[in-house]
Amino acid sequence: MPPNRVLKRPGLPPYELTSSPWFGPTKRAAELLSEQRKVLQPDDALLAMKEILGSGFRLIQHVRFVDCVRRDKRNKRFTIAICWSHDDPAFRDQLFAAGPEIAQATGWYPLPQGSRLGSVRDVPAASTSGWSCELSGTPAAVEAAVPPEGGCAVRLWLTSGESLLLDTGLPDKLTPHATDAAALISHVHLDHVGGLVSGRLAPELPVLMSAATKALLLEKGYALAKVPISTVNPGDEVPIGLEATAQAFAVPHLPGAIGYVVRGGGHSVIFTGDICLATSRHDFTASLCDLIAGEPGKRYLLLDATMAGRPFGAGDNDLAADVLRKAADDLVVLADSPEHLLYAYLDLFHTVQNGPDRHSTSFLLPGALQPMFRLLHSAFIRRSVNQLDPFLLGQYGSTMSSWGESRWLFWLDHLRAKPQGRRIWFLSPRESGPEHDACAVDFVAVGRGDLGLLGRSRGWSELSDCDPSAWTLHSSADTLASAIPQLQQAGATVVLFHNFGKRLRSWARDQKLDVDVLPSRSRLSL
Repeated sequence: MPPNRVLKRPGLPPYELTSSPWFGPTKRAAELLSEQRKVLQPDDALLAMKEILGSGFRLIQHVRFVDCVRRDKRNKRFTIAICWSHDDPAFRDQLFAAGPEIAQATGWYPLPQGSRLGSVRDVPAASTSGWSCELSGTPAAVEAAVPPEGGCAVRLWLTSGESLLLDTGLPDKLTPHATDAAALISHVHLDHVGGLVSGRLAPELPVLMSAATKALLLEKGYALAKVPISTVNPGDEVPIGLEATAQAFAVPHLPGAIGYVVRGGGHSVIFTGDICLATSRHDFTASLCDLIAGEPGKRYLLLDATMAGRPFGAGDNDLAADVLRKAADDLVVLADSPEHLLYAYLDLFHTVQNGPDRHSTSFLLPGALQPMFRLLHSAFIRRSVNQLDPFLLGQYGSTMSSWGESRWLFWLDHLRAKPQGRRIWFLSPRESGPEHDACAVDFVAVGRGDLGLLGRSRGWSELSDCDPSAWTLHSSADTLASAIPQLQQAGATVVLFHNFGKRLRSWARDQKLDVDVLPSRSRLSL
């Protein structure tokens, strides 16, 4: 049988056979698969599984039969049937419980998985073929392109008098200049793309963003057909006229987030967009220092300082462990932003799966997260790790992707029954939750607005002494203060932005930091 060719037989789920090594969990498979076993052909194995599982068998979506020899496991032959299934907790438990009987009857160990994302076909391709930015000049000065309450938009002036926009602020807050010749977008959040999606840019203005950011904008329903958008992946470099270039690099903040290094005339202007420099399991400061140190000439770092002077943000505290320790039977994570729900899930999933509650905790997520899951999962599968948010690599390494199709992950819009045991719900204000359950329910609210009031109105208890702002993936003030001297030692002149100038200057004085602040009514010469 040709490897990885998907076959369909009447009455059976689609399946494939491969000899590619399986590097997922193998402990239980090793216990249940005897060395002298008879291994049935996939068709026969599925028919035997159907006999054992009865009516539940119809809930299997897809099966991948993996027949491989693991040299790192003393050349043991593994025959694993990876079974993706619909969102029915009772069937997943049934499949797990039937593992010994199925292994004995077929020679295959059935590994229960969650719903299949089918993400490989959804990978966006980067394309700079339409990019045209014919400027002259090199970086000369920077200024804020929107007022302090207008989101994030930086105008980078060139020696020619032309300018580049680094992000476009909140909708209708950007005042375009006739000098604006291109816009470089860092990520999908509305306070960075608002000028673009609200039509504030000139129709012919070339726009650059990551392929993932474009895909997420389209998923959100924004009309981009009339905008000349080109896409890049981290590491790609494009010309900005004859004398300057812009190169993208991955930034830990959300899927598709990138920063830019604009080079020319002996200057390197490094724009981070929003950034998370560190969490309890990842540290991006060293990578940013390496990037700075590798740039020739004068290096200017435009550094996100959203949380400077505020008692919030991501640092080295283990938020997931703290929340799980304090929460009751059920936990609800409330957030307006799908990205915040995503990172809360990743953090909590990682902690639970490496702890004693691995087999007794389920995760219930809204279907609105699936497009983002497919993008990330696909990057893992294709080993396109340079396209991943570095936070994910710091969290899981370059090959781990079980968080995307876990046996314990259930999608709320396809859920057939509530799983037993402890449940962690991830909800926006639009979804229903466990308010009718008899068990105690605690919640945390991520982001701004009246989410806390909403949770309390549903009868849930808000966890005290937990700061879930770490899941917004902005650097805390303490993290920022400790990172800046390292970045300066690497050779950067640090310019803080994305906050009120008065607050930034006051915070820098209190921290005894020698930094510049992006001006809102004048230019800062480079």
